[in-house]
Amino acid sequence: MYSNYYQPNQYYNPNNNQSNQFYNTNNYQVAQYYNQNKSQQSPYYNQNNGPSNLFYNQNNNAPLLYYNQNNNLSGAYYNQNNYPSSLYHNQNNKQISPYYNQNNYQVTPFNNPNNLEDTITVITYNICHGVGLDKKINLERIAKVVKTENPDIVAFQEVDVKTSRTRRLDEPKILGDLSGFKSFFGKSIPLGGGEYGNAIIAKDQNAIQVNHFPLPGKEPRSLIAVQARTSKGNPFIFACTHLCLDETNRIKSVGIINNWVTGLSLPTILVGDMNCKVDSTPYKKFIEKWDSTWGGKPLPTFPSKKPTSAIDHCLTYPKHGWKVIEIKVIDEPIASDHRPLKITLNLSNKK
Repeated sequence: MYSNYYQPNQYYNPNNNQSNQFYNTNNYQVAQYYNQNKSQQSPYYNQNNGPSNLFYNQNNNAPLLYYNQNNNLSGAYYNQNNYPSSLYHNQNNKQISPYYNQNNYQVTPFNNPNNLEDTITVITYNICHGVGLDKKINLERIAKVVKTENPDIVAFQEVDVKTSRTRRLDEPKILGDLSGFKSFFGKSIPLGGGEYGNAIIAKDQNAIQVNHFPLPGKEPRSLIAVQARTSKGNPFIFACTHLCLDETNRIKSVGIINNWVTGLSLPTILVGDMNCKVDSTPYKKFIEKWDSTWGGKPLPTFPSKKPTSAIDHCLTYPKHGWKVIEIKVIDEPIASDHRPLKITLNLSNKK
């Protein structure tokens, strides 16, 4: 029985008033949402009872990455004088993004004579989670393709991270380490106690992941994008995806990707297993925004033993922003059920 018929458990204090984690000994709320002065001070409030979480400073003004100590915008997008000064602006508050140099002149790939010979080599490879036609998990032979062909950046589809079926291997990291590249992974679905999706490895050790978003499908899909620099220092976006098997969701995915790329300000390459041919509706919708890199008849990459189907593709943005130097299928028939596709591109000096 409770003494004096009051509940004295963790929800009440000795005076029979509620005093658990939500109340103090004076019976005022002091949980994470209230301080001892009975005012709200949750993660969203400071000691003066004003908003002060990650978006606010101790004076109750927003000083986080979007604000400086004087409560003016000064985050990633602003400098200490409250002018835009991120990667898009210099210390004099003038734009010097990848599209501007320190003298504030435009030096994008579309207005820089040095870019005429700025070559980028990429590979796209559906690796069937590292399992070859011989049923063996062998990441070394996939990495051998990378080392032999010496690309700047590589996209992999059907990649496992710590799944039961591939012995809990972190495949992107292993492939990056074996190749001497920096690795990135974009999850599409959980699988076998781990994750399954797309990966990118980049020769540029300062490359950064800039996007990863889901795409529709009965088996959900995704896109991952990395920003890297060419050997001449010019920035570009490299994206990898693996579209689904049903036509309706492939078309929806293309719409999502096309909307995404039109918001970018850097030249962009999209590669992957698109599960469609060049005469398909999804591919034709891609070409509304992107340039195809097929100068002639598309080259088949699937099945790897004797390829007959051209479903692995490379697309470039903006239109007329790139020149195709070479495109070829690499002769590797065993390491996966697809063969890798290699594309060499030049950044164009013409819009």
